[in-house]
Amino acid sequence: MSIIPIHLGQCGNQIGALLLNEFYEDYLATTSSIPTSLFRTSMDSGEEGVAVARSILVDFEPKVIEEVFSSQFTSLHNPWSLDPFNILHEQCGAGNNWTLGYHSSSNQPIVEGVVERVRGEVEKSDVLDSFLLIHSLAGGTGSGVGSKLTEIFNDEFTHSSNTPIMNVVVFPHTAGEVIVQPYNAMLSLSSLSLSSSSILCFHNDQLRDVCTTTLSLQRPSLNDFNSVIVKHLSSFLLPKPPVVDQSDLFCPSLPLTSSILQLTPHPFLRFLSSSFIPQVASHISHFESVGMRSVIGSSSLLSQRGCFVDHSSFLQPTPTKSKKQPLTSISISSSPISTLDSSSGQHGRGDGDILPTYKSVSSQLILRGGGEEEVPSNLHDDFFDHSLSHSSFHNSTPFRNYHISSLTIRFFSFYFMNFEGFKKNCFLFFGLDSNSQSILPHLSHFHSSAFKLFQNKAFLHQFLENGCEESDFQQAFDVISQVMKDYSSI
Repeated sequence: MSIIPIHLGQCGNQIGALLLNEFYEDYLATTSSIPTSLFRTSMDSGEEGVAVARSILVDFEPKVIEEVFSSQFTSLHNPWSLDPFNILHEQCGAGNNWTLGYHSSSNQPIVEGVVERVRGEVEKSDVLDSFLLIHSLAGGTGSGVGSKLTEIFNDEFTHSSNTPIMNVVVFPHTAGEVIVQPYNAMLSLSSLSLSSSSILCFHNDQLRDVCTTTLSLQRPSLNDFNSVIVKHLSSFLLPKPPVVDQSDLFCPSLPLTSSILQLTPHPFLRFLSSSFIPQVASHISHFESVGMRSVIGSSSLLSQRGCFVDHSSFLQPTPTKSKKQPLTSISISSSPISTLDSSSGQHGRGDGDILPTYKSVSSQLILRGGGEEEVPSNLHDDFFDHSLSHSSFHNSTPFRNYHISSLTIRFFSFYFMNFEGFKKNCFLFFGLDSNSQSILPHLSHFHSSAFKLFQNKAFLHQFLENGCEESDFQQAFDVISQVMKDYSSI
């Protein structure tokens, strides 16, 4: 099964570079074969048998792609390479403007070039699994070109061959440097919610909190942010055994296509969140022991609270006499961008707020490890309190005709993730992917911010003079308002 990644803009290319390295290293932890989902074997003379990334790198200016290429892909020790034909860039930027990436005539060569290369990669694939677009929502290339390409892929591939599209998007900081980022985010999210199969969301504010609080990085860089994202993506994309019986408690994992279908059972609810455990600062990782029960309990709470990760210290340093002794107490403390009362639609912020409990449409739990510790037979019951975290859709009119599967637990017993310092005889990795109401505070914030700008016609001319109309903005507000209403009605 082949996954074709498209890296868009500065954000997408930097994350994509780290992802390819991380994925390849993690895959080789258990096998010497080429990971054919993201790589193919070169047939060129003199390079036969070399792994070549299926990725297509796209940007409106060459600087980022050249930096990424020189730093990530020219090492003599790198076991794989890029296809130079799959690198596209122009000499002008998109000016942090969604319209320049989506409407401008200058994007035509880029868009047509990407579509041509995607068709080439599809022809080289035995079985096409899905498309993976990685980009930000704040700038022009990622938001604008990402929206345009997703619509094209949806028309050309999803409608004709049912090939799903996953967009990995990074929300900007709530107080970002780009004044028009609320416009860019709203226009992009509106387009993606209508054309993408699933939207996996990451948030710069939460990434910053993870790096500063959990990983003890005083001044985290963009590379640190991207490294956290890549850990999530690698867990989601790593190979999984085929399904034997979906009714089993530990349903073996599906290809990415099936995971997307599992997590997005309703066509109007496509926003996914991801979290993984453990995340521990490297200087204390040698003192940690990860227990099955403690991690499961924390994963359940993270799911219900809509937390990206535990923002305090997920694992408390505890010296143990026995190497197999798990931690028995875990501190959970988190502060999302805002707290939300899904029944009233009100959201606020403050240290005294009680964290909300979000309902989810569907969730996927991935366990990776190769340890001696037994998996609890009642894991399904332990993991979720269904009265709190999952909604009953069958009595709700908008969802009555759709099959909703609340939780799939995907268990895989081999060690993949490379966590330096952790013992390999325990379950080192728990990945949780959810389609839940946790997206509501983020949608609400950017919807409100963009609408305030629009009401005052602030910076609107930058979009209107490049192809946008005021009706495009109104449609975007209407689409996102409906998305928020749908999630609130879970």
